[in-house]
Amino acid sequence: MTDPLEAQPATSAEVIPSDQCLRCRTVLRDEGPVDLRVGGKSGGWGLILGQWADVGEGLLHFDLLSCPSCGHVEFRVPTA
Repeated sequence: MTDPLEAQPATSAEVIPSDQCLRCRTVLRDEGPVDLRVGGKSGGWGLILGQWADVGEGLLHFDLLSCPSCGHVEFRVPTA
């Protein structure tokens, strides 16, 4: 494992493979798909409006990748 404090960040002229962390260049670990809820109402609106509070809610689908070395996470649009 590389030490993230010793790793050199990539310069804008370098091309980093898509499976490497942009910060420390360690190979990213695929954590699988995640769904993020967006929209809707929060707080007391759910008590007042009931399920109507979630009418504007939607889901965004992403693939989650994490770096085992520096701990950063990366979201990507699913490829298929």
